[in-house]
Amino acid sequence: MRVPWHVRWLRRSARWVARKAPAQRLLLATRLAPLAARLARKRVRVARANLRLCFPEIDEAGREAILGRMLVANLKGLLDACLAWYGDALDVDTQYEGIGLEYLQAAVRAGGVVILGARVHGSELDMRAVRELSGRAVQPLVRAF
Repeated sequence: MRVPWHVRWLRRSARWVARKAPAQRLLLATRLAPLAARLARKRVRVARANLRLCFPEIDEAGREAILGRMLVANLKGLLDACLAWYGDALDVDTQYEGIGLEYLQAAVRAGGVVILGARVHGSELDMRAVRELSGRAVQPLVRAF
């Protein structure tokens, strides 16, 4: 079965993003944020309503600034996920500090570990770092929406 062109294009794009440095991914997220706001109008409208309800004391310009930073952060998380899925080995020695790694390794030796958490910015990248720091495979179980 032939893979559709748009899937091939997305994979190539993700591999290209995965080769970029963190600062380049942040710059790319910053530049793509206005386009993302146009493409996700419904979500932006919901986010504006939520910000208005949660922060009535902040003026509209302040809420728009928060929204802009949120869009950049979401895009940065998406671009970091490209690194988690398609990047070469992570530089865990310089980019991560494995605090409590001995507890993880002891739990693995004792029979296994379940890591339960919300899917937030960079969670794929974090779990890849856990895999590389522990030297063990990580099998995700994800609820689809």
